[in-house]
Amino acid sequence: MEKYGGDFTKVKNKISFTVDAIPACYTGNHELCRRHSFVCKGGKKFWLSNRAFLPNSFKIRKLDENLNAIRKCVLYRLSPSALKKTRLNLNTQKVEGFNRSLRRSLPKNVTYTKNFEGRVHSAIHSVNLGPGESLLVICKQLGAEISPGSAAEKELKAIQKTDRMQKAYKNQ
Repeated sequence: MEKYGGDFTKVKNKISFTVDAIPACYTGNHELCRRHSFVCKGGKKFWLSNRAFLPNSFKIRKLDENLNAIRKCVLYRLSPSALKKTRLNLNTQKVEGFNRSLRRSLPKNVTYTKNFEGRVHSAIHSVNLGPGESLLVICKQLGAEISPGSAAEKELKAIQKTDRMQKAYKNQ
């Protein structure tokens, strides 16, 4: 995605050739690597020799069933349907984080009949903007704007900064 500037069509096209290059590379045939691999450059010093977890002599016997098994494993992650599902380069951590926020706003042991929808929207707003910024925007929209430079604003900005720092720390 980085090499093609996020153009999913180009990525999908390039990966379709890479799917064939990977099994060939594992069997020792590096003809396709120069043009279609992002890792192996197809020379004498190919990518396997630079990795400590595989010995330099590593090679898979060139049997059709071996090639099909490798290709099937590669297609599990690089097939067009799998690429389409991950084209935004997201994973389930963001979803799980949102679910935690939603559970905090809507615990399972309490039934909210009148304000369920508002609690959901508030949780979404807080996840998208951050807790401090979300409260500042909500108060402003309700006409109860928090005074600039007040203790409340300073505290909300501190909460926002802490939230941002914790997210940055977790991403390291």
